[in-house]
Amino acid sequence: MKASLLKNIRKPGTEKGNKFNIKVITFIACLLLATALWFMNALSKKYDEPLKFYISYENMPQDKKLYPSANVLQIKVNTTGYRIMAYKLGISDPSIKLDVSQFRHNYYYAFTSQRHIEKLQEQLGDAVQINEIVLDTLFLRTQPENPDAN
Repeated sequence: MKASLLKNIRKPGTEKGNKFNIKVITFIACLLLATALWFMNALSKKYDEPLKFYISYENMPQDKKLYPSANVLQIKVNTTGYRIMAYKLGISDPSIKLDVSQFRHNYYYAFTSQRHIEKLQEQLGDAVQINEIVLDTLFLRTQPENPDAN
């Protein structure tokens, strides 16, 4: 088995050419291994990174049609490079569930991020630490916003 593998790697020619070919293959293999180890080391460290999470609204009132002011929440987190890469590649689910019934105020619905940061932290888990939520308040309106109105 080894002999047939070496025959496929080596090119026909002089003995000096064969030694050069094996040295190049060895160098490339070591370079790939070193790059993989460096990449794994870099991803194991913690980083501060803004990530986008899609909002899933739950327990919407049946008597009213509500329109959210945003469907995406940008959160600055501190976590390992592996988790950041998983969120950016779509391996981890980048969604947050918000219970509409919990942020009803007299005549309007508003979600203030500072009051509910613990609930968001529970959903993200212990490995992800929330540093800052970019959007301070989410509103649910009874009418859609009209950008053409002055």
